[in-house]
Amino acid sequence: MKLLAIRYRITTVTPEKTLSKLIRSGIDFSLPRREEDGFSFSSSIFSKRSVLKWCREVNCPVTYGFEGVITPIFALKKRPGIIFGGLLAFFLIYLSTFFVWSVRIEGNESISDGEIVRLLDQCGFREGILKSSVDVNEIQNVALARFHQLSFLSINLHGMVADVEVHERITSPKAVDESAPYNLIADWDGVILSSVVLEGQSMFQVGDTVYKGQLLVSGLVDSTSGITNVRHARGKVFARTSRTLTFEIPLEVIEPQYTRVEEARGIRVLGHSFCRRLGNEEGNYDIEVEEKEAKILGILLPFTLEKRVARYYEETKTVLSYAEAEERAYEEYGRFISTELDSAQIVEEIFSTKETDVSLILTAEVTAIENIAKEKKIEVME
Repeated sequence: MKLLAIRYRITTVTPEKTLSKLIRSGIDFSLPRREEDGFSFSSSIFSKRSVLKWCREVNCPVTYGFEGVITPIFALKKRPGIIFGGLLAFFLIYLSTFFVWSVRIEGNESISDGEIVRLLDQCGFREGILKSSVDVNEIQNVALARFHQLSFLSINLHGMVADVEVHERITSPKAVDESAPYNLIADWDGVILSSVVLEGQSMFQVGDTVYKGQLLVSGLVDSTSGITNVRHARGKVFARTSRTLTFEIPLEVIEPQYTRVEEARGIRVLGHSFCRRLGNEEGNYDIEVEEKEAKILGILLPFTLEKRVARYYEETKTVLSYAEAEERAYEEYGRFISTELDSAQIVEEIFSTKETDVSLILTAEVTAIENIAKEKKIEVME
């Protein structure tokens, strides 16, 4: 079927003879079909005048109708509102290409999208801004000057979308003055089990009991010639340490109890949200906002779909049982070990619990093997 075609229906008592005349006429046609009282065929709309002239010459009644995309186009002639709405939509879509409808952030890890969007807004770049009024290079330079956590920022305009690529500044560890003298001191009480001293003079023996702050490895080294040399003491000193850890869990806690969930959907246009308001000033609720690009047949539309979810809750007083409080106490203990003693080897753990009128107290006697050496700069008096 041709996109711009007309289907003709010829009425005749001699269809074979008439069709032969049509073939000899030189008119370009296709898809001839035998009908009850004649035949039909298709031809381009550009052959309409020739076909109608031929029908008058052979004195054959003819009817015709449009095919392909022509039929719906001509049907719209009776609905001017649809035509006007379509033209207006195309005009608005064309007009929207002059504005930034969506800002996409890429490359950030520790810095949130919201922080970068607020930074760009302060620099004069936001959703809904006219692209011709944007000096991308100036905005990039101003943003980098204001926000030192970024080492690179690039704004790339693609149609109605602005892709913002950022690189976060890598904070190098604080440089240690290698030329300065350092001692190694004990960071915790313990009994020394072994050591690896790379630089400096040991001030202990294996089996010695040392206390927090005590000198372990001195950066002042005496040579055989009697000269004292200043060194940067380096090494590890492993000791058996003991800690008494206490975790107190209240038996009555205030916790949120979620009562219902409410959703609303809308659109975000030029930085403005058109979505039903959720929540109220009196109630307690958490709101989650999810945005998604709107596309039809892979074409990005000039607005963003928005979904808001409000989770309402009431603050209720919960009385924990002994078992529940004990479980929370052990969770607190586990978090402490994984953060504060993550590099230590736990040798022994002895637990005891005590319940009072208002809380449960977990006491943990922890024995570990760990490196207790800590660097401390030697203050040289001038």
